[in-house]
Amino acid sequence: MKEEMDFISKIHILLLVKLLWGHKPISIKWIFRIKETQDKHTKYKASMVVWWCKQKTRIDYNNTFSPMAKWTTIKLVTTIVVVEGWEFHHMDVKLTFLNGKIEQKLYIHQPLGFVIQGQKWLIYKFNKALYGIEQAPK
Repeated sequence: MKEEMDFISKIHILLLVKLLWGHKPISIKWIFRIKETQDKHTKYKASMVVWWCKQKTRIDYNNTFSPMAKWTTIKLVTTIVVVEGWEFHHMDVKLTFLNGKIEQKLYIHQPLGFVIQGQKWLIYKFNKALYGIEQAPK
């Protein structure tokens, strides 16, 4: 959990602020997973996720559409690359959802165990998307 909070802090997903009047913080939850690495080591992973069912349409978000490539398009482009003998590079973007910009003002309480001493009355405002936010795919 500490690694996740350190990473969220490092890429400035959350900003500590006063809650604006008329806004209500949405809920978060922690998701825990056990992963095995290629060398058979066990790795424990924790992810902070927004509880999506707590967001309200037209209040917390307006649009969630995100254009996606269809498999037929990917197959067509791959075929053209092979036929023409072009060089082809594949890229996997990790943490894509954590780089999405959000337009609405969304807030969460400081997670238990990570409350900053002397500032426990402040809450976090989202600068970027986090897993579970409805508009993250956009």
